[in-house]
Amino acid sequence: MKPSLLLSLMMLASIPCARAAEKILLNDTFDAAYLSGGDSADLEVQSAQDLPHSAEWFLSYQAEPVSLKANLVFSAAGEQRGMTLRDVAESGVFKVMAYFTDSRAETIHLNVGDSLTVTFDVAVKNPQSKRSGFLVGLMNAHGSQLVSPYYVYDDGATSRPFGGYIVDANPGTEDSQHATAIYRRQPSETLHSLYHSETLSNESFVGASTGAALDLPEGGICEGSLRITRVSETENEIAFSLNGVEITTLDTGADLFSFDSVNFGYGGLEAATSITLNNIRVVLRTSGDS
Repeated sequence: MKPSLLLSLMMLASIPCARAAEKILLNDTFDAAYLSGGDSADLEVQSAQDLPHSAEWFLSYQAEPVSLKANLVFSAAGEQRGMTLRDVAESGVFKVMAYFTDSRAETIHLNVGDSLTVTFDVAVKNPQSKRSGFLVGLMNAHGSQLVSPYYVYDDGATSRPFGGYIVDANPGTEDSQHATAIYRRQPSETLHSLYHSETLSNESFVGASTGAALDLPEGGICEGSLRITRVSETENEIAFSLNGVEITTLDTGADLFSFDSVNFGYGGLEAATSITLNNIRVVLRTSGDS
């Protein structure tokens, strides 16, 4: 081998390669070790915060009366293993959320090239064609100290600081103009609910929607994902995928690059008899040299 060629190869070997790093922030499989109260619908149940293995899930409602016992069930066994959202107390639409940071003062900040992804398995019983029947979001609570239930519609002070990106989707088969859409939630001093109709207005519409409903199979398990990638100093790319429905948009006026919580929404009996979530995984991918 010629000395010049050998020297060139040695120089190339010494150059560090850019490699993406991955950090698992949450990997909740609803193991019995992290659940209390069992899987009985008659018992108030809760999950323990032991990241990344388990998150403490908080329940919210948009209206009174609220019930903490029957509508949210955790199960570590059986066909409905996971976290089941259902409306047996006729309390209407409600949401669940969890922090994926150890401290509520801590956030996960995205630098240019970084991405934050939540993946999940979802199984739906008796899916109906209703707008806002299934929602998923990645949010920043801005240090809001939440307790369960963390808000109701008439007393929403603690929900107002939340900002982030929300996917609003129809779990059934009826296509429409915005059957699946990505929205931006700006922190508000007046809107009580994360999912109030004014929040999901054209003003907060990021720009991606499809007329395709999710068409979730009865009882079948589908894997979905929501990813936020910071692509520049002022832009986020948001991508959603579930059961063959895929949409991506670029938020060119982005001003939120830090996140600390994930949430899911259930639209009540008009959306489905129940929605069961499992294998909820939040992953941070950062670009860098190694």
